[in-house]
Amino acid sequence: MGKFKNLLAIAAMSLAIICIWTGGRVTSHKILAAQEEGAGAPAIGGDFTLTDQNGRTRHASDFRGRLMLIYFGYTHCPTVCPVSVADMSKAMDALGAKADDVAPLFITVDPTRDTPPALKNYLSNFNERMIGLTGTPGQIKSVAAEYKAYFAAQGAPWSEETPGHARMNGMHTNYPVDHSSFIYLMDKNGKYVQLFPYNAGPQKIAAAITSLLK
Repeated sequence: MGKFKNLLAIAAMSLAIICIWTGGRVTSHKILAAQEEGAGAPAIGGDFTLTDQNGRTRHASDFRGRLMLIYFGYTHCPTVCPVSVADMSKAMDALGAKADDVAPLFITVDPTRDTPPALKNYLSNFNERMIGLTGTPGQIKSVAAEYKAYFAAQGAPWSEETPGHARMNGMHTNYPVDHSSFIYLMDKNGKYVQLFPYNAGPQKIAAAITSLLK
């Protein structure tokens, strides 16, 4: 039994490392480096049409007039995504009434498994303001490209047309998704402000938001 537990621990750690350190670091680390060097804001952001955890169609324009915190992840991610979403959630808690001026978005990179009900169940563990967004693989690829977010599902065949629940029949469901792990802060007009790296912590996120809301 002890050996089996060790194997499970190693597997979980390996998946966590995949989430942090795969190809997504190439584009996102370049963006972060440019930000820190004062090289100007890269072209990040754009319109999207996705479906939230309640089955409602949402557009980027729905959130104009509020800051946006955006994270690309997936509900089966073993470690990295829960930490990042928890940071967003705790930042929202820390903001108090100011949180009304922020839209915290969790955009899945695994639409095959992350249907609206799956997102709703997952986000029930976090701040009630969290908004989960999913869509067709084509929609997810499009919004990820807009935000320069990297992801690659390992072993999940996708159809561009059909929703996630219709693609589950006859395929295995235990697979990792490589992805970059950054939280994006966008201003009230949907313009890029900054990136928060993995494990930045809720205090840093809340402080950056507070400075924009003054």
